[in-house]
Amino acid sequence: MSETSTLSLSARISIAALFVLGLLGGTLIVAYSGYETSPRRGETPVFVPAPEAYAIAVARRPQGQTRFNLNLLGASE
Repeated sequence: MSETSTLSLSARISIAALFVLGLLGGTLIVAYSGYETSPRRGETPVFVPAPEAYAIAVARRPQGQTRFNLNLLGASE
């Protein structure tokens, strides 16, 4: 027997919000060719160029998500 699970409304809204925020963040990185950190206690901000920003984003993903991203890019495992 096949069981289908449906997501609750709050789960769907959370997923949609995460998607929109991720899309917005990615768009800002592309638009500004990177991003600048927001340091605490008056330290000097550091600019992170776009290629390094994407490398950091991929490295911070869980292992399964990283494999999925690499598959989307056409990389083989």
